[in-house]
Formats: sequence, C-alpha cells, structure tokens
Amino acid sequence: MTDLRADPLISQLLTIAGIPTVIAIIFGFPAWVMTRKVRESVTTFNALEARLKTANSEAAKLETEVAQLKAETPRTFVTQHKRETRDGNDPTAMKLAENFIDRQKEALLLAFRSRMDEAIRQSVEDGAAAFERARSWGRAVLALEPDDQMLRMLLDDLSDAAEIAAASKAGVKLKGDKARKERAASYERLPTGLDDLTTAFYTARARGHYALMLFLTDHGLMLTRRRPFGEGSREHLLFRRHRAEALFYVGRARDALDEMAPLVSEFSRSFGAKSEQYFSTRYLLASCRQETGDAAGALSELEDLLPLRTEVQGARHPHVLSTRILRASCLLDLENRAAAAVETEGVRDDLIAAKLRPEHRYFRRLAEVEKRITE
Repeated sequence: MTDLRADPLISQLLTIAGIPTVIAIIFGFPAWVMTRKVRESVTTFNALEARLKTANSEAAKLETEVAQLKAETPRTFVTQHKRETRDGNDPTAMKLAENFIDRQKEALLLAFRSRMDEAIRQSVEDGAAAFERARSWGRAVLALEPDDQMLRMLLDDLSDAAEIAAASKAGVKLKGDKARKERAASYERLPTGLDDLTTAFYTARARGHYALMLFLTDHGLMLTRRRPFGEGSREHLLFRRHRAEALFYVGRARDALDEMAPLVSEFSRSFGAKSEQYFSTRYLLASCRQETGDAAGALSELEDLLPLRTEVQGARHPHVLSTRILRASCLLDLENRAAAAVETEGVRDDLIAAKLRPEHRYFRRLAEVEKRITE
C-alpha cells in the first residue's frame, strides 16, 4: 500500500481495477472451459442417444423381417399345414398352400423346368421312362403356368415320344422348339371358339381333308385342357373322340382303337347311356374294330347298340340306318351275305325319306355294301 500511495493517482486506480479482472480471469477461465466441455458432452450424448434410437428401430425392423422370413420357410409351411390339417381346418390349410406356392413360384418353376430338361437329356439312355419323367415334371410346370402354349405342345410331344419309344424300343428324337413355334403360328390362324372349331372339323371330314381333321383336333385338345374346361370336361372328352375319328380316317385305325377303348365308359358317365354322344362313340368303336380285322367284335358291339339306338331315336333315324349299314358290312366280312341283304332292306328308301342328299356318305356306304352283296 505504501508503494501505491507513492504512485500517481491514475496508476493507483488502474492497479486497483485490474485486481478483480485478474481474479476473474484466474477463476473464470476454468469455469468457461468446464461449461464448454459440459455442453459438448450433452451434444455428444444427444447424438449417441439418437443413434441408439435409430439402431433400436432398425433392430426391430430386422427382427420383424427375420420373423417374416422364418414364417415363409418350407419347414414353417409344413409345420403349419400339418397342424391345420390335423385340426380339421382344411380351408386354412389350402390357403397356406396357395400362399406358399405364390411366394415360391419362381423357384419352383426353375426347379421343375430343370428336372424336366434333365429327364429329356436322359432319354437317350433311358428311353420311354425318361420321356414319362420329363412329362411329369412338365405337368408340374404347367400347373404353375397354365397358359404356356409352347409347354402344352412339348407335353404332347413328350407323350408321343414315350409311346413310340416304348413300342419300338428304339431311340426317339424329340421335336425342337422351332417345330413347336411353327405349329403355334399355325394354331393362331385356327378358330378359337369350340363351336367354330367343331364345325371346321366336320367340314373337313365332309370334304375328305382327313389330315386337317387331325390337326384341328390337336388344337381343340389344347384349348379344352385350359380353363374353364379342363381334361375332365365334356368339351375335352368330345375332342378326344374327334381325334380318334380323325386317326381312323387317316388310316390309323389301330391307334384310333387304342384311344377309343377307354372312351365308351367315360361317355356313358358324362353324357348318359341313352345319349347321341354315347351312341356315336360306340359306333366309332365298332368301326375301328372292323377296320382292324375284328369283324366279330364289331358285330357284337353293333348288336348291342342297334336295339338301344332304335328305341331312343326311332327305326328310320339316319344314324340308326347308318348303324344297320355298318352291321351289314360286318356280316359280309363274316361271309353271311344273306343276313347282310336282310339288314339293308328298305334302308335306301328310308334314307331318301330322311331327305339326305344323294352325295351323303351314308348313301356311299350303302352302295358299297349293296355291291358286295351282289358280287
């Protein structure tokens, strides 16, 4: 203080005023530094807390996704399906199956097609068995892709190849994609309505275009395999018979007979044992038997058919008259000319009375039988 009194007044004032400043600086700077660190710590904490919330949210999403993936695995499907089936919840089990197939469709298609292609490659060594395996895998693909026209044609080719390989015990080369594409292009020019296609079939028969008949039936079979028809439908059944009839007309009676054998009972169940469709099927079966040399079998078929058809349609119905002509032809094959002559009595007059045109095939067949009787 003695020193301060000796200093000038201004110096004394500055010295006294500077003391608090120095004290403030000495004690305030650490406090400022501490405050800044606290603020930085708070900011860091807030950032970490936000990151933690984000991480928890992402973890929750991942847990949900993992749970969904587990729910979609084949093992989970099998477990759930077995449980629902065991508990009698068939609609739920069916829905589970539909959903599983929808989710796994791409993978299933790839797997089934791969197995089909592999079976086709093995056909060089395994023959008919490999073609049948390929067709089975192909049908699995078709269940998932019902509108795949090329696949449908491939399945038909596989079926034909299996039959040929089984019969000949020889190697069979499957048709290529190019041939199927050409056939598909031809199909596109054909009628898509079944009524129009059936009309075209009978028109081709009337004009003697028998190869065209066969082509039309293949197209019809392809159409009727699809929804809303299906292989169990009446429409598909009719085109199966049309195909057998076409085979008969192109000179492949043995093949036609093989296809006709199971059709009689199927037509009886589907159309009834007193329907025209059933009668026509049995008539065609008898025709195939006669053409393949089994006149006795054909005659037996006709002797059962003729009374039933006469009862339902009447003795003068053109189809009944046609059945009598075929029966007379079988009798001639068995060298019973007298019975054949009796069978054809009055048939021509009744055909004329039915107002059939002279060029109708029934007149032509009758003329052939009459000529054989008089020879």
